[in-house]
Amino acid sequence: MKKLYLLLTIMLCGVMPIMAQNTDDNHNKAVFLSSDGNSEVNTDDIQLIRFDGGKVTVVQPWGETVFDHTLQNLTFFRSQSGTLRLTVDANIDTSDDTNRAFSIDGNGNLVSTWQSGDVVYVYSNKESTTEIGTLTPATTGSSSARLVGDVSGLFDNQTLYLETQPRTYSFASQTGSLSNMFYAKATATVSINGGNATISNATFTRPMAVVKFTLKDKATTYAIKASPLIIKIGETTYTVTPTSAASEIYFAIPEFSDKDITLTATVGTDTYTYNKTGVTFENGKYYSIGVKMTRQANTGDIGKIIATNGCIYDHGATLPTGVSEAGMIAYVGNESDCAHGLAIALADETGDKTFGTAGTTASQKNSDMPVVGGTWRIPSKTDWENMFLACRKDGDASSAASDMTNAGFRDKLTACSANVTTSEKYWTSTTSSGDNGYCIYVGSDTSASIQSTPKINTLKARAVLAF
Repeated sequence: MKKLYLLLTIMLCGVMPIMAQNTDDNHNKAVFLSSDGNSEVNTDDIQLIRFDGGKVTVVQPWGETVFDHTLQNLTFFRSQSGTLRLTVDANIDTSDDTNRAFSIDGNGNLVSTWQSGDVVYVYSNKESTTEIGTLTPATTGSSSARLVGDVSGLFDNQTLYLETQPRTYSFASQTGSLSNMFYAKATATVSINGGNATISNATFTRPMAVVKFTLKDKATTYAIKASPLIIKIGETTYTVTPTSAASEIYFAIPEFSDKDITLTATVGTDTYTYNKTGVTFENGKYYSIGVKMTRQANTGDIGKIIATNGCIYDHGATLPTGVSEAGMIAYVGNESDCAHGLAIALADETGDKTFGTAGTTASQKNSDMPVVGGTWRIPSKTDWENMFLACRKDGDASSAASDMTNAGFRDKLTACSANVTTSEKYWTSTTSSGDNGYCIYVGSDTSASIQSTPKINTLKARAVLAF
């Protein structure tokens, strides 16, 4: 005879214990529930329970566990031994046409349906990662299905948590396809009659938003195929890696509000980026978003134009309405505090400047920034050297030195109608001593030299965009 002895003494003042003891196996258990439903304790592993106002202390064989929850009730159930066959009539919430996100019907609409191979994992509480059974659909092809499977440790009137992905599921890595994205959750109360366990109805809702990104090149408007697509939301980064490069990529994410989002796509050997601020996605909603991505410059773009929309074009190309040429790409790399490269402005700053005034004037161009995260500035000594070397042609100097040839650099600027003035000095942002700064002297031939001059002198200034 299985017995469970319980001594419960509640006094208006003080702390008194509740003693719980099993005389054999685990088929009798006391279930202790907190008011918020987050904590459930079985007497299988309990040696002592005691109450102190709203604080509950459970003493277990290996130590003491404290539950700081207000007591809702204390109930005792006799659980069924072994496993029971559980039947659930399940529906997916499709009340809102935008709230559908797991397959595409013949009309191009996104719909939610139970499919062959779907698995529902059954949990006995909100937090455990160990399921007590699994269910599979007996019918498929619609948003309603009967789910059937074996579940262990059930008792009458128990709340079950049903989820279509295991709780170890992570949103961090996805394939960009709808086929492996079916994630929905439901709670329901079980009813036991003899050896049968049933749930009359369970409505599944989705604890995430589903987004379809359609990727295009911002400059050409052509579709681009990415693999992978890196998605950064706030400070959290997710990686979507399609089995083959794709221009339409699906992504599931728990809801968030008013956060910055950055997309980085690898398209062959090119990298594309996209940024948007103040983005909000709601659980259960489906979003279809066309994303115009900007290609980052590579060495093949040196001598091309970066426009005010951040895109790269050939000089003289027809630009979109309201877009103009901002600078010529003169260096690609990560030297001298630039993440990707340098573009030199297509004209000198107006009037000759002192060392300090030159820097201030260049920074004012940041109010019309063509590249997210970019900075307009006077080029440093190293910036000038890097631009000369990156634009070099046969016969130019192959390394930085006090005296350099810059024919390739000047040829590229001339092709963009933006050459520097010869026999003139241009400021760098580099200090040579307390009162002196470095400048670049552009010779009347193809020479250039680095010189030191007093900061109070007025010289020409040409800004660069570090991007």
